[in-house]
Amino acid sequence: MTSSKNPFYLLLAAAFFCANTAHAATKLNITSEVKESAQSWQNLNFAGSNPTNQAFIMQDASLGIITKGIRPSPELETSLDVGLVFRSVGIAGSTATIPSPFDSVSSRYGTGDFKPFMQNAYLRVNNLFDANLSLTAGRQPYTLGSGLCMSDNGFGMTGFLAKATNIWKNIGAQAFFFQPAKYSPGEASLTGFALDVPAEGLWQFYMLNELDTTGTQSLGLATDSINRQFYGLYYALQFGFMSFEGEAAMQRGTASIAGGGGKNTLGGTAIMLTGKWEQPMSKLGTGTAHITYGRASGQQPNAQNQDNAFFPGWGRKYDGLERSGYGEVFGATLYDAYGSTSTANGLPAGLSGIQVINLGVTLPPWHGLYTNLDMFFFEAATSASSSKSLGRELDISLLYPFKSHLRMKASYAAFTPGAAYADSTKSPKKVSFTISADF
Repeated sequence: MTSSKNPFYLLLAAAFFCANTAHAATKLNITSEVKESAQSWQNLNFAGSNPTNQAFIMQDASLGIITKGIRPSPELETSLDVGLVFRSVGIAGSTATIPSPFDSVSSRYGTGDFKPFMQNAYLRVNNLFDANLSLTAGRQPYTLGSGLCMSDNGFGMTGFLAKATNIWKNIGAQAFFFQPAKYSPGEASLTGFALDVPAEGLWQFYMLNELDTTGTQSLGLATDSINRQFYGLYYALQFGFMSFEGEAAMQRGTASIAGGGGKNTLGGTAIMLTGKWEQPMSKLGTGTAHITYGRASGQQPNAQNQDNAFFPGWGRKYDGLERSGYGEVFGATLYDAYGSTSTANGLPAGLSGIQVINLGVTLPPWHGLYTNLDMFFFEAATSASSSKSLGRELDISLLYPFKSHLRMKASYAAFTPGAAYADSTKSPKKVSFTISADF
């Protein structure tokens, strides 16, 4: 294939052209990242009808071209940034092309066969109107707060983001409109704004409106449309050897049941608190300990037309084809998990909302090798009849960072199902070796 017929080479040439013809100093960044993870699973889909043992290689690669500081005119403070990022995710060696539960990610984002897709393609205007205002248009990375209610999940959000800094006493503001995906039929859109208040730490107050006409369920029934509003507060603090992150959100809205089934009123709340402590240990180096507590409300049994299960449609929970939640195996957020059941939240029928407690330590490095230990305890917020105990998980990993760009990691994770699952449910386990590099 010649460069004249390959769109990637044309985009690369365009980026170099912008960098070389701008009126002021322009910075061209070319980034790349590759991650290969060999994984062996026992009892994959542990709560499903047919748990399986599988071994495969999880693949994730990206290439980015970002041009910053393009000055259309030397008389103006306005500058332009152009970003193009390609990404590929896939699984090699599996008995299924995309085995369950990873197929839920591929079906949601329309990718998973390791073919390159456009992760980001955006234009950012800095110092718009020679003011402390920026406007970003196109497919871009975005996370609101910690991602409890909204994140692009590494696949990009298409839309517009306006940010203003120092509007009053260093307070910043942002407003956005995104359409993260289109389905047939239906679509989803996310609109909102946030205030960023720097103090001893960073406070962020936000409001998010989520409109979904893709058939998302409410009280187990398909909907013609569901309109959620989230009102949230996020706080982050770094103070010497201690750091803290917390977020609380309230859900409101309505859901129109498909086929003229009436409307459900939405409610629900969620809270997440994480603390981290770094401790120098003489010649051994620095060790760290962290603790997380999170809880989201579930659906009260026998409630009529009142859906109190906190369930944002676009919260952060994916890392490529894998989950980025709590636990390597259970992969929980505060409202769903890799539970292998047919329910929308992946939990046994009648259970909703998740409470998680995470205790973890990272030992001081031994010859550059870091040992990470994490223990997770999971419980449902509400249950219609059975126990709320979802189980516990132990994750152990050895991480070896070679200089600053190459990392090797070996990990073992095992989830022990709780009393909410049938007595015959087997414990799923995961063993993996991952090598990743970025430049």
